[in-house]
Amino acid sequence: MNPWMTISQKVRWGLLGLGSLVLSLIAIPVHSASVLWNVDADGFWDVAANWSSNPLLPGSADDVTIDVGGATVRTITHSTGTHSINSLSIPGNETLAISGGSLSIANASAINALTLSGGFSGGTLAGAGTVTVSGLTTWAGTMTGTGTTTLNGTLTLSGTSPHNLTGGRTLNVNGDTTWTNASSVFPGGISGNVGTTINNGALWQDQTTFSTSIFGPLFNNTGTYRKSVGTETTTIGSAFNNTSSGVGTGVVDLQSGSLLFIGGGVANSGSTFTGAAGTTLGFGGNHFLAASSSVSAAKVTFINVGTNSVAGSYTAAESTTFSEGTTTFTGTVTGVGPTLTATGGAPGGTGTFNNAQAISTTTLTISSGRINFNNTGGASATTLGLSGGTLGGTQTLTVSGPTTWTGGTMTDAGTTTLNGALTLSGTVVKDLTGGRTLNTAGTTTWTNASFANAGQIRTGGGATINNAALWQDQTTFSTGIANILGGAASTFNNTGTYRKSVGTGTTTIGSFGIAFNNTSSGAGTGVVDLQTGSLIFTGGGTANSGSTFTGAAGTTLGFGGGYTLQAGSSVNAANVTFINVGTNSVAGSYTAAESTTFSEGTTTFTGTVTGVGPTLTATGGAPGGTGTFNNAQAISTTTLTISSGRINFNNTGGASATTLGLSGGTLGGTQTLTVSGPTTWTGGTMTDAGTTTLNGALTLSSGTSNKDLTGGRTLNTTGTTTWIAGQIRTGGGATINNAALWQDQNTFANQIVYSLGGAVTTFNNTGTYRKSIGTGTTTIGNIGMAFNNTSSGVGTGVVDLQSGSLLLTGGGTANSGSTFTGAAGTTLGFGGGYTLLAGSSVSAANVTFNGVTMAGSYTATESTTFSGGTTTFTGTVSGVGPTLAAIGAIGTFNNAQAISTTTLTITGARINFNNTGGASATTLGLPINGTLGGTQTLTVAGATTWTSGTMTDAGTTTLNGTLTLSGTAVKDLTGGRTLNVNGTTTWTNASPANAGQIRTGGGVTINNAALWQDQNTFNTQITNFFGGAASTFANTGTYRKSVGTGTTTIGIAFNNTNTIPGTGVVDLQSGSLLLTGGGTANSGSTFTGAAGTTLGFGGGHTLQAGSSVNAAAVAFSSGTNTVAGSFDATTSTTFSGGTTTFTGTVTGVGPTLTATGGTGIFNNAQAISTTNLSISGGGINFNNTGGASATTLALSGSGTLGGTNNLTVSSDYVNANFGTGNSFDRRANVTGAGQILAAGGVANRQSLSGDLVGGPTTGNATLAFGNVHVGDTVTKNYQIGNDPAAGPSLRGAIQTAVNGGNITDARLSGVGVTASNFGPLAPAGSTGNLAVTFTATGAGALTGQQAHIRNNFENLNTQNLSITGAAFRLAAPNALGPIAFGNVHVGDVVQQALSLTNTAANDGFSEKLNASFGAVSDARITTSGAINLLAPGATNNTSMVVGLNTAAAGVVTGTVGVSFQSDGTGTSGLGTTALPGQTIDVMGTITAGVFRLAQPSAHTPEPVNLGNVRVGTVATQALTLSNLAPDDGFSEKLNASIGGATAGVTASGAFTLLAPGAPGNPLATDNTSLVVGLDTASAGAKSGTATITLASDGTGTSGLGLTSLGTQTVNVSGDVFRLANPALNTTTVNLAARVGDTSPMAAISITNSSPDAFTEGLNVTRGATPAGFGSSGSITNLTAGSTSPGAIQVALNTGAAGSFSGGQVLDFVSTGAGTTGAPDVSVGSGNVSLTGRVYTPAVAQQNTPSVNFGIVHVGDVVATQGVSVTNGAAVTGLNDVLLASFVSAGSPFTGSGNLSAGLGAQQTDLNSLQVGLNTGTAGIFNGTATFSAASHDADLTDVALSSLGVSLTGQVNNFAQDAFSFGSGAGIFSHTGLIFTLDFGTRSQGSGMLVSTLFAGNSALGPADLLDGIFEFRDLQDFAENGFDPFTDLAAGQNIGPLALSFDTASLGSFSDTIVLHGIGHNASGFSAPIGDIELIVRGTVIAPGPTVPEPSTFALMLAGMLVFAAMRIQKQLRSR
Repeated sequence: MNPWMTISQKVRWGLLGLGSLVLSLIAIPVHSASVLWNVDADGFWDVAANWSSNPLLPGSADDVTIDVGGATVRTITHSTGTHSINSLSIPGNETLAISGGSLSIANASAINALTLSGGFSGGTLAGAGTVTVSGLTTWAGTMTGTGTTTLNGTLTLSGTSPHNLTGGRTLNVNGDTTWTNASSVFPGGISGNVGTTINNGALWQDQTTFSTSIFGPLFNNTGTYRKSVGTETTTIGSAFNNTSSGVGTGVVDLQSGSLLFIGGGVANSGSTFTGAAGTTLGFGGNHFLAASSSVSAAKVTFINVGTNSVAGSYTAAESTTFSEGTTTFTGTVTGVGPTLTATGGAPGGTGTFNNAQAISTTTLTISSGRINFNNTGGASATTLGLSGGTLGGTQTLTVSGPTTWTGGTMTDAGTTTLNGALTLSGTVVKDLTGGRTLNTAGTTTWTNASFANAGQIRTGGGATINNAALWQDQTTFSTGIANILGGAASTFNNTGTYRKSVGTGTTTIGSFGIAFNNTSSGAGTGVVDLQTGSLIFTGGGTANSGSTFTGAAGTTLGFGGGYTLQAGSSVNAANVTFINVGTNSVAGSYTAAESTTFSEGTTTFTGTVTGVGPTLTATGGAPGGTGTFNNAQAISTTTLTISSGRINFNNTGGASATTLGLSGGTLGGTQTLTVSGPTTWTGGTMTDAGTTTLNGALTLSSGTSNKDLTGGRTLNTTGTTTWIAGQIRTGGGATINNAALWQDQNTFANQIVYSLGGAVTTFNNTGTYRKSIGTGTTTIGNIGMAFNNTSSGVGTGVVDLQSGSLLLTGGGTANSGSTFTGAAGTTLGFGGGYTLLAGSSVSAANVTFNGVTMAGSYTATESTTFSGGTTTFTGTVSGVGPTLAAIGAIGTFNNAQAISTTTLTITGARINFNNTGGASATTLGLPINGTLGGTQTLTVAGATTWTSGTMTDAGTTTLNGTLTLSGTAVKDLTGGRTLNVNGTTTWTNASPANAGQIRTGGGVTINNAALWQDQNTFNTQITNFFGGAASTFANTGTYRKSVGTGTTTIGIAFNNTNTIPGTGVVDLQSGSLLLTGGGTANSGSTFTGAAGTTLGFGGGHTLQAGSSVNAAAVAFSSGTNTVAGSFDATTSTTFSGGTTTFTGTVTGVGPTLTATGGTGIFNNAQAISTTNLSISGGGINFNNTGGASATTLALSGSGTLGGTNNLTVSSDYVNANFGTGNSFDRRANVTGAGQILAAGGVANRQSLSGDLVGGPTTGNATLAFGNVHVGDTVTKNYQIGNDPAAGPSLRGAIQTAVNGGNITDARLSGVGVTASNFGPLAPAGSTGNLAVTFTATGAGALTGQQAHIRNNFENLNTQNLSITGAAFRLAAPNALGPIAFGNVHVGDVVQQALSLTNTAANDGFSEKLNASFGAVSDARITTSGAINLLAPGATNNTSMVVGLNTAAAGVVTGTVGVSFQSDGTGTSGLGTTALPGQTIDVMGTITAGVFRLAQPSAHTPEPVNLGNVRVGTVATQALTLSNLAPDDGFSEKLNASIGGATAGVTASGAFTLLAPGAPGNPLATDNTSLVVGLDTASAGAKSGTATITLASDGTGTSGLGLTSLGTQTVNVSGDVFRLANPALNTTTVNLAARVGDTSPMAAISITNSSPDAFTEGLNVTRGATPAGFGSSGSITNLTAGSTSPGAIQVALNTGAAGSFSGGQVLDFVSTGAGTTGAPDVSVGSGNVSLTGRVYTPAVAQQNTPSVNFGIVHVGDVVATQGVSVTNGAAVTGLNDVLLASFVSAGSPFTGSGNLSAGLGAQQTDLNSLQVGLNTGTAGIFNGTATFSAASHDADLTDVALSSLGVSLTGQVNNFAQDAFSFGSGAGIFSHTGLIFTLDFGTRSQGSGMLVSTLFAGNSALGPADLLDGIFEFRDLQDFAENGFDPFTDLAAGQNIGPLALSFDTASLGSFSDTIVLHGIGHNASGFSAPIGDIELIVRGTVIAPGPTVPEPSTFALMLAGMLVFAAMRIQKQLRSR
């Protein structure tokens, strides 16, 4: 020890030495020793003095011997502790007693005697060794461990302690065992766990007095197990295998008590189980009794869960019981005993007899579980008791005596035949299912008690009950027989008598599908006798002729579910109800004495109906029952009630009732029901073409229930109708004819409505309809129900509205004379196209219109409202009331009178003022979506509120009061409307954007001459939304936006016109105002915008020189805008669209200058300066003289920066279009000659630093990695920086493939060599580390790798970064395989050199390999040598040698280690690197001796011919091969394998170690392992060979391994035929025809598409043919490649119309006939999709034989008239449609139209075919229009039908024309136009009375209207007239007259008078109208006479004239009297 150590160092060294000493002591090996018992006395194991190892006890490595010697018996007791020894030998008389603790013995031991005592807490024998006991063993303790205890002496188990066997121990009992116990509390059982085994090979005597058990260990009995004492039970709960190897083995002998094997087990052939009388033998838990085993016992019970199989013989002398599990008998069953029982807790036990013998027992009882009789002989019993569980099986059980069935199930396809009485009782259900048949040949008595449905019989699965005797239904409570268990329907066949004789309850047979067939074969058969209660058959069934149903008074008989009572059957009952769904048919006789009720399903009567009873009812839950009377007899009842369901009276005699109550359901049929008394209709329907005539009062009531009238029903009410509640719904062409008083007394709203579809319906009121109660509304009509108010005299056609509202919404006609009156406060409504003819009258308070023509007189005293449709007034309008409103409708005033109202409101509607007088209102409201229209002017004096809606048409709205525009709805101005705003406008909105906008179109104009206050809080707009001519907002006042932050957009032209100071002003005080529709601002006009506002221009705005814009933010949005005036934006200027050019003075653009989609061009003179310049769309061009500067520049999107001048950026330039990495472009979206420059003046701002060669630089740089190993990963970093001097931030990119960048080596990664962007880098800023990682995944140098670093400014530097380095791979040794030296001899020299290769690539980048030997696991293995610097790709196979030391014999199995290094010497220079070593397995056997090789025989058969086979089948032949070498112990065994099969042949299999000695040794021949065959995957002639490879195998003999014995060739041949391959060439067939046509047919083509002769034939047969089609034919043995084009055909049946579809199934079979001979096999099926359509031809039925156009006028536009045509064909499954089109018409008639879409069957078209009249020429015309007709469908050629001819008449008149004509007399007559002149000329005074005669007439050419006339004299003072009286009916060319005019020349002067003729033209059509007035001017002049004396003739004339004049005056005076 170093003397200079410190004390602490010395202590540590001392402790280290002590530790080494202790470790050396511990490492001393322990060797086993023999330990002896060294005292001749009894003693205890745990006393050390008793042992030779004293002071130690025997240990785990000790072999212990106890052998005292002598005859004295010594007991060595192990009483405590746990001890382990290696082995134990007790050869003498000593006994080992283990009473406590545990003794574990590791290896084989033999002892004399053994006693284990103490039970669970007592002694334990343990360990893995086998302990063999030759003498007595007493067991009352525990055996455990994996070892075996073999008892060759006797075994005694007794006492109360348990016997424990655990831990996987095996107990072999080879001597007799006696097992007794003495307590029921501690029964001394055997217990253990799974994995332990008891093997009994002797006699096991079970003499336990009390019940006990064995649980846990497997019990294998190859001896005898005998239970001979006691009456108690031994239960063996683990598997019990009873194995016989000969007589007296595998025996279970039960002599006393019970023995239960509940853990399962196997009894092999020959094993036996016997049981003495009174004993019980039990099996369970999966017990298998093999064939030839035997059970012959008294009582046998099958217990515990599991599946038991009895395949041997079985005899039970006393009883067989199944209480748990499932037991199946397949062996011989000699007897089951007089008692056969299935019982136990749920689910009970199941016994299934699948044996051949019949089963016979006395008492068969099933209370749970199941017994199945599948045995061939069936089963019989004297009695049967079924109270639970199941009776099943496929065979018949016959019971000769009584059967009691109180519960449980009969099931399966077998039959239960009960020849004795059957008693069905109790409350539990009885189930019959699974196809079971129950035959009752004795009397059945069925009772129940307690509650409804107690004891019911439940069926299912197609079960059948055949009752051939008396079935006594004595159930007290309601019950039934129901198919509640599902599956196929069940059946109750009654060929005897079914009698219900007890109780008032109901028996229901049939629920869920059980039919009751009542079949009579003679008197007393097929009888149903209902004596009490109710009997309901709900499952359908059939009653044949002769069968009877009788029901006593008060009983109810029911049918349902589709019951058929055939002709000849009889029903004679009190009450009959038809119940349950289904279609019932009553074709026999029917009498119901008390009532007939239909509650479900459909029942049709076609037989004789003698009576239905005084009560006839349809009722039931929806849909209720339907009764249809198609019989001949009249039906009469007292009370007819329908609350649901339906009753149809189609019977010839019709029906009558005293009262009718209809509260639900339907009254239908084609006949008339007449009700003489009161009818109450509270709900339900009347339908079909029949008539309901109510001669008594009709009450319509009951709340909200509907009353439906449809299907063409006619309801005649001839008594008073009182309608209180419930709407009336109509449809299908129904009609209500009210001929009396209809009292509408509905308190609340109600209606008569067309809502059920079909033809339109009608309410014909020829009496009085009076609404007199309630404030509610009655609506009659809806769409499709007309209300015709027809007056035939006073008191008819009256609508009298006294209260509430009455709305006639379905249209209709009110004729002349009909009246509508409405009291104050009531509302009368018209709609649906109502026509109020001239002469009708409406005089009401409030009137609403919904699509009405008002030609009669109209007065509304309170209000007029248009609520829907279009209403037009052409008659006299006396008043509309102080309120005129339109809500969702159109009201048009075309009358002559002016319209005046106080409040005009239009909501969602329209009012047109086309009336001559125009309209005026105090106030106007357009609140919601209304329209004000018309051609006239509406003037509003007061306030106008416009919140929504439209002003349109060419009229004008002049608002002299205030205008309020508010709300969120749009306001529309269109159609050329002019809106003059002369008062203050206030425009507001709320909530959403664009709320309250004004939409224009069609060239409208808004003239704002006052203050327009835009106070919109949110965004809104004025737009030309509707297109058309452009709209204009002309502002000659002030437009001020003063509220809100929202935006107002005016998208129409906005002309801001300054005329005087204060005009042409736009004053933006808040939010934004965008003028996007263009416009002009003239000189002097101004635009101002307060701080925070935005003023916008667009759409082509021209701001002329002299205009002014002075705003905060200005935005230009679209079009070409010019700013020639002054411009100053203090906040921002934005270009979002269009192009804006500045040529005026630009004072400022604001700190933000933005282009987002528009272009701004600065051509002004001033410099532009801004803080933030942003261009994301469009562009900005700086052409201004002063250039531009910005703090920041942001380019993005499609925006461009252009112009001829530079932009200098002082802070940051970011461009979203820079691109990334290699795509980086600093001039992206920059155009023009201008550049983007960095401010600051530093040219080399960009620098590189980091792990660079040479340090930081602003020039190019290098990053070097040097040499690394493949697999290494090395990372280096660099940084990009920005110069610290003031200037902008840098942005840029690392480029790897452009501008000199070249990063192509995949081993480089990291952000530093990834094309990506950097920045922004503020001055003095850096990117931080940019990593470059060299991941050496492969060898080689980095060559030409360079990154380019580029920034964003054009006036700054860029840099290149080069990257260098290289990677070297490690050396790689090849894998070394094991070394097997095989068998060698002692003394042989055995060596083998290793072949070692450096597998690394020899490419200059791989290291060299070093190798050396490591550890050897077996000293007999030798090694030598090593390898250094083995070059890449080189191999060394000499230097390293492995050998064996063969000095001694033995087997060598060991390993040798080899170590490796990779050496960088001369390559990478990276030194040595350890590589994973390898371990080589070394094997060899050193031996001696001589063995012969195996000797194979020749294989047989040879050759192998497998004949003809089918593709896909197995065609093989096993070969036989033997080892012929002698079997003398010195022959090796034979191995053989077969393979090498050539094409078409298969070979498989091998065997090894085939023993020598053939043929004497059967184990020396193999005839199964080697198999050859044909490859049947494809067809053809197959031949080829396979090769058997043979080897001699020394395994188990010489140990010398394998020696090849060569090969044998096997020749194999055969022919393989493929299956027929059907090809269905016809996959779809479409056929069409018309009814009655010859059935069209189609052939089905099929090919056997297999290619050659190695193919089987094809058979084809037809499967089911779908309905509507027929088929024929088949194909037999169709050869390969052949086609059958038409052997199979399908046809379409044309008997009935309809669409038919389905598939014709074709079954394809490949037949081996003539080829393989193999059985026919299906090769699938084909399905030909069949589609067929059979059409019923159309029938052209002309409903309009003639059309009379009446009398019209030349030039009239005469409405065309529709020609009504019906397709008269009956509606069938498929119908042709009717086509028709116009052919010709005689002039002047015209025709047009067609039925191009087709007219369906029973459909009528009213208007598609039109005839018209051309009124170009007057005349009376007759002619014919012709229309072609054809029957058409989509599939067939049209069939022409007879053409349709319409007879046409019409008269075209000229209008009457009034005219004057000259007769005779003085004066000159002339006329111009309508002015006629009679000029008496100038006459001398005193010339006398001048007279002229004229005529007035109808100058029109005929035919023409007749002319009526009246003369008007306008101041006829100067002339006298005579004959100018009114006239009538002047035909064309007729005149009246003469008309005399006299001129008295007595007075001087000029005289002129006018006579006007007012003419009225009229004709027989009712036309009457004024025609143009004509005037007759009469004039003359009287002058003073000259000296001339009149001639005498003149005096004569004057005298004559005076006489005539005097005569005319006298005549006129006489007329006037």
